[in-house]
Amino acid sequence: MKFGKYLASRQLELPEYARHFINYKALKKHIKALARSHTYVHDEEDSESVAHASLHALVARDLSPVASPDPSPEDRLKANKASFFFKVERELEKVNMFYLEKQSDLNIRLDILLTKKGKILQLLRLPRRSSAVTVTAAAASATHLASTKNTLSINILYKNFQKLHQDVLRLEQFVELNEIGFTKALKKWDKQSKSHTKELFISTAVNVQPVFHRYEINELSDTVSGCLLELEAIMDGDLPKGGPALAVVLGRAARLAASSGLAASLTGSPPPGSPSSDGSDTDDKEMDDMYNEFVNLSLLPPSPETESVLTEWIRATIARTYAREKISRVFLHAVGNATISDEFLQRALAILEDSPLSYLDLSLTDELTGETCLHAACKLAQARRFVIPLALAAGVPIGMQDGNGRTCLHYASVNGRDEVLRELLEATGEVDDCSDGQTAYRVDILDNESMSPLLLAIQNNALACVQVLLAHGANPFPRLDDSTLQYLPLNYACRFGDAAVVHALIACAPAVPHQADVEGLYPLHVAARYGHAHLILLLVQGVDESGSLPLKDDLSEVNRLDGLNKWPPLFYAITNSHSDTAEQLILHGAHCGEDMLDDDGFLALYYAAMAGGARELNLLLKYGGMRRQSVPTRKDSRSQSPMDLIPDFQLPPPIIPLRRYGHNFLDKKIFLQLQFYPNRESIVLYNSVPGGAKLASSFASADTVHANSRHTLHASAPVSAAGAYKQPPGRITLSTNILDVVPRNILLPITDSTNTVSFQIEARDLAQFAVDFELFPTFGTRLIAKATSMVNLFTRAGKLHGYNVTVPLFDVRLRNAGELKFDYRIVHPYSGVPLEISKYETYWKSTKKDEIFTRDSAGKVREGSARDTDGPARDADGPVRDANGTARDLASPSMLSFVTASSLSGQYLRIRLVMLNDGTPVVCPHWLIPVGSIDVPIANLTPAELDRITSDLFDYPKLMLDLHGRNFNTKLLQKVLKIIYLPFKAFLQIVPPEVNLDIEVYYPTDIELQQLPYLLNSVRNSNKFIDAILTNIFTHIRALKEAGTVASRSIVFSSSNPDICTILNWKQPNYPVFFSMGGLRFEREFCNTTTHGFALCGAKEDVATYSLSAALKFATNNNLLGIIVAGRLLEAVPDLVATIRSRGLILVATQDADHTAAPAPLANINGQRFNDVLSFNEDVSV
Repeated sequence: MKFGKYLASRQLELPEYARHFINYKALKKHIKALARSHTYVHDEEDSESVAHASLHALVARDLSPVASPDPSPEDRLKANKASFFFKVERELEKVNMFYLEKQSDLNIRLDILLTKKGKILQLLRLPRRSSAVTVTAAAASATHLASTKNTLSINILYKNFQKLHQDVLRLEQFVELNEIGFTKALKKWDKQSKSHTKELFISTAVNVQPVFHRYEINELSDTVSGCLLELEAIMDGDLPKGGPALAVVLGRAARLAASSGLAASLTGSPPPGSPSSDGSDTDDKEMDDMYNEFVNLSLLPPSPETESVLTEWIRATIARTYAREKISRVFLHAVGNATISDEFLQRALAILEDSPLSYLDLSLTDELTGETCLHAACKLAQARRFVIPLALAAGVPIGMQDGNGRTCLHYASVNGRDEVLRELLEATGEVDDCSDGQTAYRVDILDNESMSPLLLAIQNNALACVQVLLAHGANPFPRLDDSTLQYLPLNYACRFGDAAVVHALIACAPAVPHQADVEGLYPLHVAARYGHAHLILLLVQGVDESGSLPLKDDLSEVNRLDGLNKWPPLFYAITNSHSDTAEQLILHGAHCGEDMLDDDGFLALYYAAMAGGARELNLLLKYGGMRRQSVPTRKDSRSQSPMDLIPDFQLPPPIIPLRRYGHNFLDKKIFLQLQFYPNRESIVLYNSVPGGAKLASSFASADTVHANSRHTLHASAPVSAAGAYKQPPGRITLSTNILDVVPRNILLPITDSTNTVSFQIEARDLAQFAVDFELFPTFGTRLIAKATSMVNLFTRAGKLHGYNVTVPLFDVRLRNAGELKFDYRIVHPYSGVPLEISKYETYWKSTKKDEIFTRDSAGKVREGSARDTDGPARDADGPVRDANGTARDLASPSMLSFVTASSLSGQYLRIRLVMLNDGTPVVCPHWLIPVGSIDVPIANLTPAELDRITSDLFDYPKLMLDLHGRNFNTKLLQKVLKIIYLPFKAFLQIVPPEVNLDIEVYYPTDIELQQLPYLLNSVRNSNKFIDAILTNIFTHIRALKEAGTVASRSIVFSSSNPDICTILNWKQPNYPVFFSMGGLRFEREFCNTTTHGFALCGAKEDVATYSLSAALKFATNNNLLGIIVAGRLLEAVPDLVATIRSRGLILVATQDADHTAAPAPLANINGQRFNDVLSFNEDVSV
């Protein structure tokens, strides 16, 4: 996602901070304006910038006066630099001043709350005075509630710390987003000016600002979080014992008490310790007692005795001093308590003499939360309907906002209470003029998260509430401009997909054109992104005045480009794998051919292939989404200056290649890899309400960047005013019980480059290896939660190569706070003696050319080329566009990757290896073998059973004689491989060493093991299986060398199982490993299968097996040499070739089984596999 759009969307969640963010958009425009200007305009603003540019030595040393009317390019660059950095400095001042103001305000609020907390903790240790009403022992046993849990002062204090915590989180996000903004703005300047000032300016001018000093805000965050945890303990009945703990709690408050009494002046109460402070404490304690008594009475079963006790309590309360205020405050908090029934509250009101309003002040507002009884009543999902008319009769305004900026209309919309909304709006009227000229309420008033009642009703799919709000003046189409950032109701409704809500919004103003939201997306783009196919017809055709659909489609709407990626809606549907939505768009006129390319020159078909969606590929091919001819990539239409045409300085490739020279492998240690899920999907925290239930809350949605996004942004998750205070984690710290292993940190959200953590440990340490996972916030050092993997967790991989694990998270009070999910994989080192690199050539350092072989009619081996055999001719040279549209010769080495001319030339004969029940590798044509009328998995058989079955099927003595005889040739071997079932060790001894082998290792994935008819424990440990294969190969290669054989067999490994590729690559450095992407196949049309071609049956296979984008990430992250892709896919989408080659991977195209003749060669690939022959180009380089 473009950062400017992302920043605008985050400003919606922080409206209070919106005007104080870095003006990233203005800085970006200024950079572009300076880049376009050929002559420097010395205006008044730039004169001021030049005068003030001496603030930093970085800028000052480059300044020179503009004396000539036609300055040189160097003078223009200096002047433009001064102008830009002056604007950056002004933005820094703006951000810093607001931060200091906000931080000071939060510190004052914290000091006040700490003082209040200290008083409450001291009062809780005092003996409680006797109640005004004697409650029976039966009543006390029936309530069975701890007094501290229902203490009103504790509940109020807890809510205020929650509110303060939310404000601290918002300030943290403000700091983090501005830090990213300045970094990106300076990076753009460096890119445009061809300079390198970012690092120096950040270190000397940006990081020295108080806003980017983490110490103060970390301390603030830790203190607030600690207070919340302590208050939770108190509310759960764990009262602190005092002593040193209480001194720590009151430490910060003591500084305020010893000062000028600022807290007292702000709260209207005298400073702590003054003579008059005791009365305030007594009042608070009295209110606590009254509220506790009222709650306890509400829990008693209805009976005459309970009625008598309630009557006595009310009369005694009325007789107290300031009775009206006290009983009104008790009633205000009781309205919001869901444990108190409506019947009990109504009985209490009925007991009051004559009119309840004589004894209740319903207009009372909570001085800390800002809530009225209307807020409290509307917060509940069903109850308190009787409070609404009473509050309206008392003149309680419905437009009053609480501490979260929400009115009672907001809460009624959240809970879908349309009858309450109707009563509130109809009782007050459409417009009620106030003395200040403003309306008493506004239906469209925004809360602190830029949410109106209409938006909240849309979010909760409350159609009835939407209709009520629209009928009473809610604006469904507010105008959006740079000065007013807000959500657009129609665009917002398209995210949730309720067709009735969308229809109701459009019907209000059918002629109003659709607007783009702050991300630049129109309603149709949003519906396509979230896959709401049923909305396409409604959005394209619109609604006429009668509320019905017109007959004419709006083609301009369906092909409109958005402001985010310059994409039409079809691209969003394709990239997010919404085939039904894509089909609806095409049926309504969406272009999918060469007349609709994105800025990179790619078709929608390209993104469908990268995502690996077979349905999307077939759909686009059906409607003509292929590229018919080479179309040049779109370029920016703006003219480029001569300086832009100068290429960036790059050093030539070194003699020793950067990436491919060498091969990391395991010698004696075990490789353990932990893999976490994207963003924050690995973490689920429970929103724990003190004394209440736990609700699962995943932070994944907070910062999920869609598949269409071009950049991954690192920023904290948004904060919800209505949610729990739980702080979103900002990092995971992993530490082990082995002192030699350095702790690791993973920043959240997790990206593709940070989702794995690897350890290399000694084999003897695996049985006792344990990992601690600690979650910390982005700001602060207070632990959020912690999980520990047990010492026996990583020793359970007896059957499979790895596991999916879920471990519980515990907070500092050892409560279950959530869960942490991750995958782990274990690779053991090769158990035998590996081939010595100094004695045996490896693929990455070989400089010889291995010639392929064939035999003449006399049976003699002769040398030849790839064109002498069954494989098709190859032509790898020729220009091709890379991902940026630049023409380049892919046969030449690049800085991304570079390999020497090695043994990867010529032809390799493919053989398939499958494991028997005892782990013996067997060469076979298929993983099944016919036994009578059924097919049995080979993995279920022992070697003896396989011998008995094959002896009845084939004349093996004759086959072995043919393979050893002089009539041997490649065609015969290819035919034999289609029927032979032979142990791998025997096969190596029979086949001549001149035959190069492409060893395809067949090993089922976890999904295939669940679906296929394997016997229990028939598939053994994959590490042992690979060890058996390598042992046979190494023994064979050593035997050839000892026998003095001139020819040396070249071997290539390949597999469709990603785990097998990982194991093969880590266990040995001698032979290259290719990943074969087998989950996307062509069988008359493209289809998604398991990695070995079986039906998915609703299961989900590893994404790398079918998504080319994920396959490229897997291959590059695991340092594989290349990737094998279906040739039909490359033929349909030629742009994929340049993308794959630009990643530094060798590309091999494999042809489908229905090819009866050699297919036409594909341009710019490194090799092709057809008819079980893998043919590389004569000189393989990437």
